[in-house]
Amino acid sequence: MHELALAEAVIATALDAAKAQGISRLTKIRVSVGELQNIESSAFEFALKELVPALEPRIAGTEITVEREPARFRCRPCGRVQRVDQRNCQL
Repeated sequence: MHELALAEAVIATALDAAKAQGISRLTKIRVSVGELQNIESSAFEFALKELVPALEPRIAGTEITVEREPARFRCRPCGRVQRVDQRNCQL
């Protein structure tokens, strides 16, 4: 289950960043996950919100949100940036 390892890495990174900035308590963590990432969303969110806080008391009570980031591509012929579900190239 690599989602647990990812969740642990996210929390470790957030704690390291907070420490580097002199922040003693995190109140909110926002995670953005690209839609093309091979991550089981429900398992990742469960690990972030339930498993990791039980193992890491420094983030107990921290609000954690996970957002999906839509994939975007640039059409080489026309240069237009579009989402995967769009087909608007001007060829």
